Amino acid sequence: MAGFRRGSSGYTAMAGVNLRLAGTLFGEIAAGWGEQQPIEDSFAMVSGPLINGDLIWMPTISTKFEFIARSTISETTLDNSAGAIDHFFQLSLQQAFWRYLVLGVYASYEAADYAGNPQLDQRTKLGATAEYYNPVLSAYARYEHTDFTSSPDSSADFLEDEFKIGLKLRR
Repeated sequence: MAGFRRGSSGYTAMAGVNLRLAGTLFGEIAAGWGEQQPIEDSFAMVSGPLINGDLIWMPTISTKFEFIARSTISETTLDNSAGAIDHFFQLSLQQAFWRYLVLGVYASYEAADYAGNPQLDQRTKLGATAEYYNPVLSAYARYEHTDFTSSPDSSADFLEDEFKIGLKLRR
């Protein structure tokens, strides 16, 4: 918006661990706090807890569970907000059947909570994947259902179903 200075200063402080337990659980996870103070005094400070990580648990050699977490302080173009804390979480399962067939399912949730504004954007995704490999090419299919809501104004809400099917050449 014209007339507002959109610069800011801030910090993020995170602490975490890198894991490798018994060859079945590995990855990293960190938690902390972040703040972004806008130069413009009329905007509220963007601040909140942060979590980042990627943890993989492989109970068998052909089964993989993965948890992904990502938090960011995002900028915005909303008139009365300098930004949002954006949290993303995903849990997925992949199972290898036979030597070249991998099937998977996943669910994710993302929320953006805007500072100084009642707006909250939320996105939930559910999906399924399949991939067949051979030495020359791979065939894949993916289905994803998305449910997006924005409150307090629901005019931006939507549902989406996406299908993808394709081939990839391998070298």
